[in-house]
Amino acid sequence: MSQIPISGSNYARELSCRSVKKRRAPIAIRYQKYALVWALRLLVHMGGYKQFHRAIMDEEAFFELAGVKPLKRQYKPLDVKKVLKERLPILENNLPKNLGLLSENILLMGNSLDLNDIEQKVLAFAVVLNNLKWFENCCDSLGALDSTMAQDAVATALSLDKSEVRNVFSRDGALIASGIMRLQAGNMDLKAKLQVLNVFCDVLFTEHHSPDELLQPFFSAAVPSSLSRTDYPHAASEWLLVSDYLRAVEDNRLRGANILIHGASGSGKTEFARAVCNELGIKLCEVSDKDMEGNPLEPNQRLGAYLLAQRALQRVRRQCILFDEVSDVFTEASIELFGTRMKGARLNGKSWMNGLLENNPVPSFWLTNSIADIDSAHLRRYSLIFEMPMPSRSVRKNLLERYLNGLPVTDKWLSHVAENPHLMPATIEQAARVIRLINPKNTSETEAKLQQVLHGSLTAMGLNAPLAESQATTVPYQIEFINADTDLRSVCDGLKRRGQGRLCLYGPPGTGKSAFAKHLAETLDRPLLVKRASDLLSKYVGEAEKNIASMFKEATQENAVLLLNEADSFLRDRGLSRYQHEVTQVNELLTQMEAFQGVFVVTSNHFGDMDSACLRRLDFKIYFNYLRLDQRLALIRQVSGEANELPQSLSRRIQALDTLTPGDVSVAVRQAELRGEPLSAETLTGVLEQECAIKRRGMSPQFLGFTG
Repeated sequence: MSQIPISGSNYARELSCRSVKKRRAPIAIRYQKYALVWALRLLVHMGGYKQFHRAIMDEEAFFELAGVKPLKRQYKPLDVKKVLKERLPILENNLPKNLGLLSENILLMGNSLDLNDIEQKVLAFAVVLNNLKWFENCCDSLGALDSTMAQDAVATALSLDKSEVRNVFSRDGALIASGIMRLQAGNMDLKAKLQVLNVFCDVLFTEHHSPDELLQPFFSAAVPSSLSRTDYPHAASEWLLVSDYLRAVEDNRLRGANILIHGASGSGKTEFARAVCNELGIKLCEVSDKDMEGNPLEPNQRLGAYLLAQRALQRVRRQCILFDEVSDVFTEASIELFGTRMKGARLNGKSWMNGLLENNPVPSFWLTNSIADIDSAHLRRYSLIFEMPMPSRSVRKNLLERYLNGLPVTDKWLSHVAENPHLMPATIEQAARVIRLINPKNTSETEAKLQQVLHGSLTAMGLNAPLAESQATTVPYQIEFINADTDLRSVCDGLKRRGQGRLCLYGPPGTGKSAFAKHLAETLDRPLLVKRASDLLSKYVGEAEKNIASMFKEATQENAVLLLNEADSFLRDRGLSRYQHEVTQVNELLTQMEAFQGVFVVTSNHFGDMDSACLRRLDFKIYFNYLRLDQRLALIRQVSGEANELPQSLSRRIQALDTLTPGDVSVAVRQAELRGEPLSAETLTGVLEQECAIKRRGMSPQFLGFTG
């Protein structure tokens, strides 16, 4: 129970137009006049006069507002009723024609939402009640009201038929279905019973010139997409499915059409929805995520905006609604809706949300990064659900070319950067905007700054795979310098004929396993898709299995040779596993291996621990050993440029290097380049002796093969 302030206080300023922000229309005198009539009707006809002295602590100020003389100190409640009842007809006869700007905006809103005259009057009453403190205090004199009493109070204040007001608050009523208002359950004061969407009042007290302008804070036309079907070859089947479904929905005017798309942040979900609608000639409207001042909307406010969009667009053909970041709408966390603390999407119970998904008139895209927080009962009611596929390497390169068009970058650099599997469309687009703003002077500066921007973004998201590995050629790859227990040329020929096969390359580090996989891809004229354990493992249960499946799907889409480097954690004997998730990861890999129709290569340094079921599924198990003596001598002569036979003393030293690998030779060449020294056979042999000595002490760095 709040006191009505006396003249010169906040109460007086509430009547003043000059004290209100320019952005918002003032609580004008005409609002006060209507509120005063409504208040007197409630005090006189609903018995509020009985609690007048408790609800209205500054009686003198209230009587002054009503235009009557203050009563004597020892007055009775019936005295209040008599005075106000006499004054009421005079105030009613002097009411303005309407509520000015508020009425104009409600009329605009009513035309879009099919609000009838009664619903518009009830909405105006609720908005004034939520914005005029002294009027709220007057309504408090009625005490705690149940739903029937609250509806009777509204009917009394507005001089409406009670049955008409009850129709307004029915579930099927336009005002309630639009999400603007709701009648709160339970016994409470009138303002608490008549809940209005928080941001809505600000909108109605701001001048607008059209329904679209008035509704823009809640939803607006989507930004045209710069992408098209050709930018989504990795989601071709999903595109076709969504397109066919939306056509059928439009042709048959179906209700309850909802498409749920989930997937990694920045994977192109929003642009996908925009591009599909653009191709179909469907206007897409997006639910707002910011208020009129640019502040983020709470989940409950966005849900209300979605309901409003459904109501406003239901009569318009060829429309879709895009509702992004919906996972927080479904969360179990307590949130505030219409000013009341409630439980997530269950604000009206699970059945309410189910009904929303079954009966929405306008087809909708619901986008989220994760569906983990969405109840299975809700998921069952979505028409289509799919995970946005990760862009393949070729798609990533195409996106780089599109967004970086006009910037000085080389095709070689684009190809290297496109190797990163974590590169998302949104990340590329943001980096391109930054670099265009910086406007680098030349190609090298452009590539360096782009790589810096992209690397920073990916690292911040925990996706710190290198954007492009070093391409410096130290030791050219030659199959003659691989010591394998199988004829590698015949393996390449067989895979070229058949186009399918599964290989395990095992042996010491640096023996050329990864380099052979690259050579194999070049021989088959296919791209090489490289994955590491760090690309697949996850701290979340089930994510590693999903990543394994995605890896094979990407390789299929790109017709790539799939190389899983250091696959020991996924090929390990399940009998040695300590945790259940290790077993399920092996199971998933085995399932995907059998179904894969391409060329799959795994490398391992611990062949003895491999699962027997894995071994049975591998066509070749090829051991890569240290270089033979003849290979060592020939490779050192070639790298050092020595045309003549090596001295006997040097040959004997090389003979002792029985753990030498091509990777060691690459290290020696890089060292010489860093020192700026000529690389003679003598110098090269000395460095190689040091490398082999380190390995014998069990301190060898893990080189996986040639670079380049």
